Amino acid sequence: NLGAITATPGEEGECGLLYQWGRKDPFIGKVRSTNYDSVTATCTFEEGAVHTIDYSIAHPTTFIKGCSENNDWLYISSSSATDTTRWSSAKTIYDPCPEGWRVPDGGTDGVWAKAGMNASTGTFYSLGFKFPTSITGQESWYPATGYMHSYFVNIGYGYYWSCTNATGNIYNADNLYFYQSVSEINPYQTNGQHRAYGHAVRCQKIQ
Repeated sequence: NLGAITATPGEEGECGLLYQWGRKDPFIGKVRSTNYDSVTATCTFEEGAVHTIDYSIAHPTTFIKGCSENNDWLYISSSSATDTTRWSSAKTIYDPCPEGWRVPDGGTDGVWAKAGMNASTGTFYSLGFKFPTSITGQESWYPATGYMHSYFVNIGYGYYWSCTNATGNIYNADNLYFYQSVSEINPYQTNGQHRAYGHAVRCQKIQ
């Protein structure tokens, strides 16, 4: 995961950092837990009134709660408008991934769907999901990272951003998610998640 300090399943520091959709600056995420729970976050929170990209860059440790008009931390002055270009399949200046990598594609044509990632192909553990890969004997591990919203980090879930717009809601973005307490995983949500939420990022290599 982006921001992780280890790739060993089950170790502290494997979850990495959490990102609001379209923001380059990260937030410290969850504490290790095997249960659904909420813990108070340590960053500054502000209501999503009228916040701009310039404001977010000048206040990198401020988590901007979503506007009711567009479920985004970035307000566009119209309830029928939202900016879907901050992250895309073509790497942007707001993409937090390192050089040669980018925020992954989601949806039915995204990397998770193409890999066949679902509850039937993966193995569920208390701290995440493990999936087989096309390389014999190798597996891909996705820790339960939790996610940020409002004033809390909700733990016991796995949420990973994609750069793809949700097909069922113009304001939301697609994501991979799973629930820690049950063997359920969805590699592409039709209605996606609010862009104001803080999710993990697993970068995709640029071909």
